[in-house]
Amino acid sequence: MDLPRQPLGRGGTGLDVVPIRCLLELSRFMRGRPSLEEVLDRLAGTVGQTLGFATVAINMYRPETDEYEVVTVYGNAQAREILLGNVTGADTWEPLLDPRFRRLGVYFIPEGALELDLTQRWYTPDLGHPGLDTEHAWRADDALFATLDGAGGRRYGVISVDEPVSGLRPDDQQLEVLDGLATHAGWAIDNARQVAALESALRRNRALITSSLDCVIGIDQAGNVIEFNPAAERTFGYRSEDVLGREHWPRVSGGCSGAGSRSRRCGPTAASCRSS
Repeated sequence: MDLPRQPLGRGGTGLDVVPIRCLLELSRFMRGRPSLEEVLDRLAGTVGQTLGFATVAINMYRPETDEYEVVTVYGNAQAREILLGNVTGADTWEPLLDPRFRRLGVYFIPEGALELDLTQRWYTPDLGHPGLDTEHAWRADDALFATLDGAGGRRYGVISVDEPVSGLRPDDQQLEVLDGLATHAGWAIDNARQVAALESALRRNRALITSSLDCVIGIDQAGNVIEFNPAAERTFGYRSEDVLGREHWPRVSGGCSGAGSRSRRCGPTAASCRSS
């Protein structure tokens, strides 16, 4: 994806164009049915480059253990070494996502507003931006989070960003864009998980059909053979590549009969017979 060179922020230019462009690019990428890993990698890079943050970590929620795990880190080697694979309990995130820190859909915690749990591993960058306006300068212990939520408010994870390239705290537009990216990503994670679940079900179905002792023959509405498993090959003496796509022949139509087989279950679009 061709990301903008000029990140959003105080004093930036093209502020109305960049957010729309980035959201469109992300939406176009999502339509390609990417895997969940690809979605998270693209999301971290888009947030970092578009909003101008040197470090972006994505914490995925594990409902089976009620924990968050850092699965993707966009940033320098030190940040990846400290953060990647880090696991925190859901209770650690409750004070961080307190409604009092919510602003324009995301959570900004200014330094000193909350005492961090020092038993957890945190990445504190070494900031070097001398001469910046003290009111708007990003502090080492500032924190910015955006939740990844799917349909029905299902929590998938949290995006954590740090080290603004400008050295400044985010303005309202940056917060709004971060919220927009997180919202799109939540929908994309929904889709990616649905696709993964469907593909897993199809693989299980394929394995079941392939290993079945029954001959399984599928015929579509036009009368073409669309399924012909190994048991059917042995029973009827045809290879699947010679049968698939052809109109069903007399041995298959009319009751699932054939030499060396007996009918077990038949219908207008499928046949299943036990090999003798």
